[in-house]
Parts: sequence; C-alpha cells; structure tokens
Amino acid sequence: MNEPGRVVWQLALCLLLAWLIVFFCLVRGIKSSGKVVYFTATFPYLVLFILLIRGATLPGHLDGIKFFIVPKFDRLSDPQVVKKILLPPLKLKLSLCSSVFMRWSLVSL
Repeated sequence: MNEPGRVVWQLALCLLLAWLIVFFCLVRGIKSSGKVVYFTATFPYLVLFILLIRGATLPGHLDGIKFFIVPKFDRLSDPQVVKKILLPPLKLKLSLCSSVFMRWSLVSL
C-alpha cells in the first residue's frame, strides 16, 4: 500500500512529449506562440468532429442519442437523485456567499 506502483511508460512518454512541445514553443519566443494558439484553439474542435463522425457510424448510435435526449421522469421521484440535483448548486451558493461576507468583514476592519 505504501508503494507508488510501476511506471506506465506509454503515459510517461506522452507526458515527456507534451513538455518538450511546451519547451520548444517557449524557446522560439512570442512569434511562434501565436501559431501555437491557432493550433490549440482549433485542434480540439477537429478531434470532437472526428469523434462525432466515428460515433455516428457505430451500430446502435441512435439508441445512445435517444438515451441522452429523452429524460426518465420516473427517476425524479427517487430522493437520491433529487439530492444529487439540488445540493451542488446550494453548496456553491453558500460558499460564494460566505466568501463575500468574509471580504466585507475584512474591508470593514
């Protein structure tokens, strides 16, 4: 339990490659960073589009889309589901309000 485990070399090499890309982008200066921004801003959309096409060509894709779009209203009567829906926004509001009150108290000192 106290051992970290073995290294997954595929992940380590991907991490090394990512850091090398960052290093070479920074070494080249601000002129190359604009080109990097164009790539990093558009590449995720390209990947999402490719995954969309791939998912649309799989068998049973309409069942997945139907599962995503059509709600199950009978699940709303389950208290656990209602709890999972309602509590996170309340916790966020309470944390936001408490931080605002803390700031007000610090300003008034």
